[in-house]
Amino acid sequence: MKKNKNIELTWEQKEKMTTLALEERNPFEIIKKEFGFAEKEVLEFMKTRLKADKFELWKKKAIS
Repeated sequence: MKKNKNIELTWEQKEKMTTLALEERNPFEIIKKEFGFAEKEVLEFMKTRLKADKFELWKKKAIS
């Protein structure tokens, strides 16, 4: 994730993005529309927000 996008997100935006990513229905498409983040950027963001084991479980669900 680009540092300038990370700096621009407020706490509320980070929470909303995390919530959207954890939803099971097309999280990458929704986040792309809402925040303009690509899948790779969302993965990097979520990696910082979740513990390693939770991130891996989420990643398997989100990508499949």
